[in-house]
Amino acid sequence: MKAEFQPLSEPRMVETLQILLPEEANKSTGTKRREPNRLLTVEEVASLLHVPVSWVYGRMRKRSVERLPGYRLGKYWRFREDEIHAWVEDQRGARHSA
Repeated sequence: MKAEFQPLSEPRMVETLQILLPEEANKSTGTKRREPNRLLTVEEVASLLHVPVSWVYGRMRKRSVERLPGYRLGKYWRFREDEIHAWVEDQRGARHSA
């Protein structure tokens, strides 16, 4: 027995539900979701500040005068976004007052 294909008389609309993870949602909408306590990686801080990763590591050295606020988790550095923004504002204020 051979099944025959018969087209529907009315077109049907099929709805799909798309669940996006926060990272995927940011990519699709082009917006960034801010989480106040989210920890950033060295690469994310470099991207945020538009500087090379090596510059971020340079600012993490103990002998650096303008040290970035960060947290050492084993061999990894993590940063709070709000603290990075505050650091940038402090640096900006220090440059204008000099």
